[in-house]
Amino acid sequence: MKNYCFFFTILFSLSINITFAQLASVEGIVVSENDRDSLAYTQIMIKGKNTNTITNSEGYFILLGNFTLCDSILIRHIAYEPKTIIISELKEHKTIKLTPKTFTIDEVTIHGNSALDQLKEALSISKANLKLPFRLETYYREFVKENNKYTKFSDGLIDYDLSGEAVDPKTKVFVKQSRANELNTEADKEIDWNLNSPLDIEKMISPFFLNAISKIIENADKYEFHVGSKAEKNIKGQVQITFTPKENIKELLLQGKIIIDEQSKYILSCSYSLEQNDSKTPKITNMIVLKAQLLQQEIFALFLVNNGIYQPWYISKRAEIRMWNNKKLNVTFGFSSDLLVNKFVNESPDAHPFKSNYTKKSLYPLGNNYQSAFWERQNAIQLTSEEKKVIELLK
Repeated sequence: MKNYCFFFTILFSLSINITFAQLASVEGIVVSENDRDSLAYTQIMIKGKNTNTITNSEGYFILLGNFTLCDSILIRHIAYEPKTIIISELKEHKTIKLTPKTFTIDEVTIHGNSALDQLKEALSISKANLKLPFRLETYYREFVKENNKYTKFSDGLIDYDLSGEAVDPKTKVFVKQSRANELNTEADKEIDWNLNSPLDIEKMISPFFLNAISKIIENADKYEFHVGSKAEKNIKGQVQITFTPKENIKELLLQGKIIIDEQSKYILSCSYSLEQNDSKTPKITNMIVLKAQLLQQEIFALFLVNNGIYQPWYISKRAEIRMWNNKKLNVTFGFSSDLLVNKFVNESPDAHPFKSNYTKKSLYPLGNNYQSAFWERQNAIQLTSEEKKVIELLK
């Protein structure tokens, strides 16, 4: 094996894709062993190194790092058994097949506490282990649609310095590099996006602090809580808790599910969205010279436990909003944003080298502000084939 690795290390130095920063790259697709469906939200990381990325909606990834063909990659998905492979194997066979985790037999007998009690315990433990201060070095991107047509895209490398208490953390945002493409439309003349945009870089990381879950627990009398669901069984070693608004509640509320590690009680993922109920009308909000109506909202957050440390990892936000005024503006906007934590610094970070922090809501007002093609040289979320076409059209 040593000779095998030595041979491939020599080959690696000659043939693998090396960037100017001496980073090697490897790519692949993660699928389910059972049905070959692509697996989004899969973590890909070099074992023993602080290098990781995530698969996109097509299961595709590119991983950059300072590694050799003899290093190992750990592949983890919340609903599948983890898998470790040597990079040399991935260079030969780019498709990685994961085996689904087994299900528990009887959720009622295994879980004695009520769903709400289990959620309260997990929330308390998870929040207690999000210990500030820390810095998140991230890749962030955002898309905007106008009447179902893409009009804006931007992405960048953003650092978040967080201090204080997890209940209400103090946040400083530093944009290191960014790029942007957009089509100017009539709506841009009517809307001040820095005031009215639902995209908010500073608040992008708020789901990591689980405050929405805290509010749901505070209003527990409005919700039904269940361990597991009729459609989905609990995965062995995990507890799934679903929450839905009670039938007699007239206001439009959130619904969703929380995945909890059965042993540590950490919240591993939380996803929630605005309930879809034809009998309830979305609230109309009076904004500056505009009215707005939130038609849909979806938020998804993933957490990791690396070397015993509980840490934030990935967030996805989606929203659909109708905006109109007394003039001709009457548009339905689609907003989507993703954030991937490339590096988690859990000690008191040094003062950030950037002197001033970024205060605008959206990223695209910065325009193109980069020294290198960071989206190719950092562990970014890879664009799907459709998203690549969108960016080309917006150039």
